[in-house]
Amino acid sequence: HYTMPADQKQRSFKSHGKCTAQSRRRSDALRRQQEARAQRQEQVRQLAEEAAAPAEGMCEDENDPTKAERAAAAKIRAQREQQVWKSQFMLPEWLTEVPEDLHSAWYVLPRPEGERCLVVASRRGTVARRRNGQVLQRFPSALPGGSNKSAEPGSTILDCVYVKERRVFWVVDCLCWNGHTVADCNSEFRLFWVNSKLGEVPAGVSARHKPNTFAGIPCHNAERDGIGQAYQAKGVQMEGLLFHLKGTLY
Repeated sequence: HYTMPADQKQRSFKSHGKCTAQSRRRSDALRRQQEARAQRQEQVRQLAEEAAAPAEGMCEDENDPTKAERAAAAKIRAQREQQVWKSQFMLPEWLTEVPEDLHSAWYVLPRPEGERCLVVASRRGTVARRRNGQVLQRFPSALPGGSNKSAEPGSTILDCVYVKERRVFWVVDCLCWNGHTVADCNSEFRLFWVNSKLGEVPAGVSARHKPNTFAGIPCHNAERDGIGQAYQAKGVQMEGLLFHLKGTLY
């Protein structure tokens, strides 16, 4: 992911450069991703299998060693899961130089103003986790694996931006859908895949009578017209622009 604040779009679009330090870093990162592709696929597969396991019950009587031990084990497990999940986010950097292949090798999306999170639907429950790995909220969803009413049982892991006021999860990327790992696929496929799949599930299910919904973000080729369309996206309270290199893995 590469982001650009909305007020910098015109200024940055005018800059040019050939083989810059940022482009070299991108090339090196793509090479390392390809080399570690199989390893990343296995890692996400294991995450999907272990995701959103039922929470342990809390201790009600601290004098009961059995319950106290369960509570201590649950606390250790929560800390371990927090460390695991906070390392799964793809970290963006500012797009300070315009790539020569911007119009052909990149997508541009509006970046909604909200909280970045990973949404994990598995074992008939859904968990949203903040960038530090902590749980943002737990709720039932219509995603595969996300509730007792889910039509599909496989695990789903989505990279989202959560807008609290509207209770909307804007889907920025996808690591896994219904047990099918796509983190080792390029951005061009992942964005097509997740937006197609989102159209197959209901918008959301009741979470304590207040629905959370999932919505795909409009995606455009990073040409001049596409950048303009992303900048003027309807229904999105925009914080900036998000650029995806089409060939990159998650």
